[in-house]
Amino acid sequence: MRSWRPWSRRWLLLVVLGFSAHAQELRAAGVRHALVIDTRGDGQRPIPSAQNDAEKMAELLERLDFRVTHLPKARLTSLRAAVAKLASGLQGQDVVLVYFSGHGAQYLGENYLVPFDAEVATPQDIPKQAYALRELFVALRAHVGPKIVLLDACRSPPRFSRAVTDALVPGFADSPAAWPDTVIGFATTPGEWAESGSSDGHSPYTTALLKFLPIPGVRFADILMRVRINVAANTQDRQVPWENGSARAHFYFRPAATATFQFEEADDDALVMLNGRIVSSWLRYGREPQVLDLVAGANPFTVFVYNDKTVGGGVLILGGKQPQGWRFGLTISTAQGGRRVFQGREDILVREGPRHGKMFEVVRGVLHVDEGTGRVSMVDVKEREWEP
Repeated sequence: MRSWRPWSRRWLLLVVLGFSAHAQELRAAGVRHALVIDTRGDGQRPIPSAQNDAEKMAELLERLDFRVTHLPKARLTSLRAAVAKLASGLQGQDVVLVYFSGHGAQYLGENYLVPFDAEVATPQDIPKQAYALRELFVALRAHVGPKIVLLDACRSPPRFSRAVTDALVPGFADSPAAWPDTVIGFATTPGEWAESGSSDGHSPYTTALLKFLPIPGVRFADILMRVRINVAANTQDRQVPWENGSARAHFYFRPAATATFQFEEADDDALVMLNGRIVSSWLRYGREPQVLDLVAGANPFTVFVYNDKTVGGGVLILGGKQPQGWRFGLTISTAQGGRRVFQGREDILVREGPRHGKMFEVVRGVLHVDEGTGRVSMVDVKEREWEP
């Protein structure tokens, strides 16, 4: 029989009195809008992977409950019209995301998105033929909700004339988050070119976005960190993504999967530890269900029971206490309809016993959250077997 480590009553009281309910993160609750802009480089300088990137990003954002407008081969007039339409439809705490895939340029300290129909013969043509990133911020400035801009641009120097190319500074300038509650993600460090990837694949930046955006329960700020690490590793630090932000609340592309823990009974006490934290206790919450966020991947949980040390025995039918008795009942359920009930008890009529005044483990297992779908499964469950 495996060994079980008892806990002291004093330690139990310190922990139960000290922990608080699982903190709820702030999450944007408005409608999600996305504009996916694909210039495919431009008419004369195509980027084959840009089309793949934009199409996959549009598909992913739709799965993540965004209302997506996809603008392929975006021309300057259609780009401006799409941004204006997007801005006019925003309300309250709606979330707005703009994703751009194509060529970008920096001229005289200003960042520009190069549309499909750009005709640039001289450096002075850039402000007239390209879309200034500043225009996007001006169009969205009245919206008070979260604003996200993801720029997979500056993948390679646009093949303009020598005079134009010489006038351009590599990559984008470092653009501050122009308005409150705005996050701007750049494919690479300011002043550097980004890689395009293979013609039949995706760029390093969008590859990482497609991988990490759908993971449930990960804050957007942490996703950007993962994207930066991933892209830097896959390009041997030739490309390091960059971002600026003024976000006022945490945002999740896919909310965390949840599990509900509800005790039906316990004597003398029982508690649940999830991911190394005490999240529910019979003495504190009774039968009140505790709905808890799970992280992607493995979420180990353990159920403990405390058996108080009884001072007196007595005749049970006359109200006496049995010195070694304990019991618990716990239901664990998930939002997808999964449900499992755990129960246990022990009635040994002796004044002193191995579990007298002890806390001991009765159940352990793992709630596993699939990173791609967010579905929860319960695995590796072990319940303690009691000797008669």
